Amino acid sequence: MSRDEARYPNAKQFVPERFLTAEGALKSDDPSGFIFEFGRRLCPGRHTADASLWTSIATMLATLEFTLAKDAEGKQIAFEPKYFNGATQ
Repeated sequence: MSRDEARYPNAKQFVPERFLTAEGALKSDDPSGFIFEFGRRLCPGRHTADASLWTSIATMLATLEFTLAKDAEGKQIAFEPKYFNGATQ
């Protein structure tokens, strides 16, 4: 459902800008409706999952420092992310 081409053009591509308005604000289109719900079938743990994820991310941002890795000389190692399709474990 989240890869519906009618809802999101190029749904299989990583395009985070699709969730922003032309002014750069977040769209009011809440994806939790099609992530946790399907008609009358609802995920009973949807609120717990959402709260747990938010708490985990907030805790990491408050307590950790995210920086690039450094080599033996103390210089930052350049990182270039590569995206690919497939399952991860």
